[in-house]
Amino acid sequence: VLFLLFGDRFHYLTIGIVTHVIAVTIAYYAYRLFVFRDAAGGFRSYMRFHLVNLANLGLSVAGLALLVEVMRLNPLFAQGVSTVVIVVLSYILHRRFSIAS
Repeated sequence: VLFLLFGDRFHYLTIGIVTHVIAVTIAYYAYRLFVFRDAAGGFRSYMRFHLVNLANLGLSVAGLALLVEVMRLNPLFAQGVSTVVIVVLSYILHRRFSIAS
């Protein structure tokens, strides 16, 4: 939606970064309210949440490249494997680091 609205005025990577920040912010509040039921929150918790998501993004891209380019797996299958690993890792990292109860 942001690209459709602002793609003629802003570079697509800029729009991608803004979209990432919006998505992580919404996810942060959803995690706090529905997953971990943490009412405290705060800026430090939010920044740790962002850090975990950036690490997950990096690991996901690296893992996908490894599975497809090195191990020669089908990209869709590799994405499925990567997603399962990242979801589990994300939960553990958020529970222990970003939204510590």
